[in-house]
Amino acid sequence: MSKKITKSFLTFLTRAGIRLQISGPSAWTDESILKTSRIVLRSRIDLLSGDYTNFDEYIQHLDSIVIDDPLVSARGESCPEEIYDRMLETYAKFHERNITPPYPFPYENPIPRGSCHLKYFLSFLQSLGLRDRDHYLSSRSWFGRNADLQINTLQLALQGKARRIDVYSDFDEQITTLLHET
Repeated sequence: MSKKITKSFLTFLTRAGIRLQISGPSAWTDESILKTSRIVLRSRIDLLSGDYTNFDEYIQHLDSIVIDDPLVSARGESCPEEIYDRMLETYAKFHERNITPPYPFPYENPIPRGSCHLKYFLSFLQSLGLRDRDHYLSSRSWFGRNADLQINTLQLALQGKARRIDVYSDFDEQITTLLHET
């Protein structure tokens, strides 16, 4: 693993509020980065911070963590994406016209619908070459609420394919195609 990727990944963890103290050398691999990212992105609870006597002890702890799939209720809203987005669009139209909506929006915060660590995760992906300068992905509910899509994007980035990702295209189809390339 390159020093640049490792440093960027540790920056992501620090910004996400994860405090790892690992004595001795750390041998970050694609697999350990993917596993760690999956846990950070799928849980609002810090399951990783701690003092570890060595990197192997950290990996043992990492492997012991079980997260149910999908952990939607802990990461975002549990209603179907299409209904949520339609409701948000309708609500936004009331505000655009300076009209008080006849009902309150049923969710506390309609904007950050995904992982609470998504902003820092996207910064990490950008450091690996993902071109998302206008932060398009951070405003897309289909990306913010889909940890599998986030992890698949990270997997591509770790394979050096981040620059080939067009964030404005049919993202899911594109990611699937790139993952299955030989």
